Amino acid sequence: MIQDTTSPNSLRAESVDRLTLEDEPIDVPDVAPAFAPDGLVAHALGERYRYRPQQVEMVHLVRQALVEGKTAIVEAGTGCGKSFAYLIPLIASHARAFISTANKTLQTQLWEKDIPMLRHVFPHPFTAALLKGRGNYVCRFKLREARQQLNLPGLEDDLANLIKRLDEIPTGDVEDLRLPKRLRDEVTAGSHDCLRSECPDFVSCYYERAKLRAEEADIVVVNHALLAYNLVSPFLSPRPVVVVDEAHELERYTVHALCLGLEYAMVPQFVNDAIVLRHASDDLRQEAIHLNHSLFTQLAEKPSERERRWAVPGELQEGLALADRIGKIHKALLQAYPPVPVSDDEDEEGNAENVQHQARIMWAMELANVTGELAEEPPLDCVRYCEADLSVIGPGSVVLCREPIQVAGFLQEALFDQARDLHRRDPVRGR
Repeated sequence: MIQDTTSPNSLRAESVDRLTLEDEPIDVPDVAPAFAPDGLVAHALGERYRYRPQQVEMVHLVRQALVEGKTAIVEAGTGCGKSFAYLIPLIASHARAFISTANKTLQTQLWEKDIPMLRHVFPHPFTAALLKGRGNYVCRFKLREARQQLNLPGLEDDLANLIKRLDEIPTGDVEDLRLPKRLRDEVTAGSHDCLRSECPDFVSCYYERAKLRAEEADIVVVNHALLAYNLVSPFLSPRPVVVVDEAHELERYTVHALCLGLEYAMVPQFVNDAIVLRHASDDLRQEAIHLNHSLFTQLAEKPSERERRWAVPGELQEGLALADRIGKIHKALLQAYPPVPVSDDEDEEGNAENVQHQARIMWAMELANVTGELAEEPPLDCVRYCEADLSVIGPGSVVLCREPIQVAGFLQEALFDQARDLHRRDPVRGR
């Protein structure tokens, strides 16, 4: 089910049949009475309630889409009560669902207002969870590292306050904890820091616990970026119902999730990492630095000084050579630190060292792969281009990117077809 709210003055509905006769439908009772002047919604909103015929029209469409296994596209203006119009039929169906929003304001409204209100008045219980990206949760490993550092002047009080507030806000959500940006950067994990299941704090990880809560919940509220990344590299089980609020934004987030990118600073940051410095030869590191500089110097030669984005055709020899050198650094790190499972018997310092080394090995592998793919001639269904920051001069002014020309086929297979297949097998549990 897709909802698009681009038009402020109209409500338009279309249905696309996605069921064959043998499919098992989701059972949804008639929930239109909930929107009557004396119904459930009026009871929830009190004096704020206003009957809106457009809202009831949308309710009927959503119910039809759920029952018949259709993809519904709804365009409706602000103020007609869209969130209740899809939430109430969805909750009444008992179906497991993702609800995705493009902006934080709408996500906050759903999570902090609409869902709690419906929990209070709905005739049967349901569970819901909010899931954000990894960087929105405190990393226990990074937090322990930050507490041991002596070079964080001015953050001692913030760290002490964070430890205390974690007892009050056990989700580890940095927004709820109101962390200042500098402290947030110190205690959250990026893609190069996280070892997933190999981390000694994996079982107690705030992000992993949030994923578990989401996996078990009836309704999971996410944003479009997280939904798109889950379609590309699944970390949550798919569901038979997906509500995409502000659906006109989904294409952009999906393209971004499928995009490969390389910036000038990435290679120097990697080869000058303390662990890489210790185990990669100076010659290998210098070759990587030289090739990176040569590659981006050529890329920064714009067809026109006013160009902000331009295509990059052909094979990039410096990029292929750079990928080769990073791959050799990866092998050097593997030889120095073969994968070792985290042990309960190992002391905390030993586990911490193991985590850091394995994170660098993963970083090297990912950087070599991305660099190599970007250096090859792009496939016919993708475009490779440079994007320039016109306020910067030199090789650091451009980013090399590759992205799909269109994502319709990907969304059809990864989102629409998958939801349809789950609907056939088990519409309530989605399994």
